[in-house]
Amino acid sequence: MYAVLTVIGIPWYWPEDHASQLLGMPAWTCVSLLASLGASLLTTWLILTHWPSECEDGNEPSSDPS
Repeated sequence: MYAVLTVIGIPWYWPEDHASQLLGMPAWTCVSLLASLGASLLTTWLILTHWPSECEDGNEPSSDPS
């Protein structure tokens, strides 16, 4: 997925004279920003769902230092 998002996010396939705009920016800029957002969301999802927890038995460590 990261490779696909990188290929989408790099604007090498846009012609130099392509002048379409979205939200006041060149279209390739919006596509690159969306690809970057997609990579960020993918990273967040991977961390939240696949990151190993510190406690395997499900007991959270006590915050009481004593």
